[in-house]
Amino acid sequence: NLFDLVNVVIEVAILLFYCSTLFDFKHPITFSKVMLIVVTVGVISFLGTMRLSSYINLSISYMICLLLLYYLFSGKFRKKIFMSAIYIVIAMTVEILATIIITFFGISYNMSGSDNITYIVGAMLSNFIRLWLCAYVSRILSRNMRGLPVSYWIFMIVCPILSVLCLVIFDIYLMQAEEVNRFLVFIPSFCILYINFMLFRFFETFSANIRLKVIERLAEQNEENY
Repeated sequence: NLFDLVNVVIEVAILLFYCSTLFDFKHPITFSKVMLIVVTVGVISFLGTMRLSSYINLSISYMICLLLLYYLFSGKFRKKIFMSAIYIVIAMTVEILATIIITFFGISYNMSGSDNITYIVGAMLSNFIRLWLCAYVSRILSRNMRGLPVSYWIFMIVCPILSVLCLVIFDIYLMQAEEVNRFLVFIPSFCILYINFMLFRFFETFSANIRLKVIERLAEQNEENY
């Protein structure tokens, strides 16, 4: 199914985003690295068609995360093992939160078929929560966001919550419609994902600029002292 493939691509992109915020990417970008990402998408898509237990899926997800960290990113292997375990905890939390949020609004959450509108919106909601948690956890662990003002932190918390409400309201609206164009389901979901993704990228750039200003100020002070 095309949607399942797109959903897997989004999951892999979020995983790479999570890894890139914690480790430096190994340059240059070679053909083997690109093929590793493509094979990862294919493996996850294939596993999605099989009825495997949750423990097996989590174990495979852990190995995939560790494999990508090992071949694509530089850093200590012990830290990569720990960060892969953190990602699995995030993946477990995502499914629980997505189910709780949707059922809280009295919506029957059906994960058995891709033709169900709630299934599509629920999968997008899971991806959004995954991006949200990965971004927060990676920022906290990497200590890149401690220089942000309090107002920015409030915005970072409020924006994802409002995005969740938008997705749920959109799902309720689609369920009440007699005819639904499946293509329209993707547009708001991708827009919300893009807004939140760029939100964290913006704050990452902002934090880097703060560190750059501090370095420039120290350089000016050293020059004056000299």
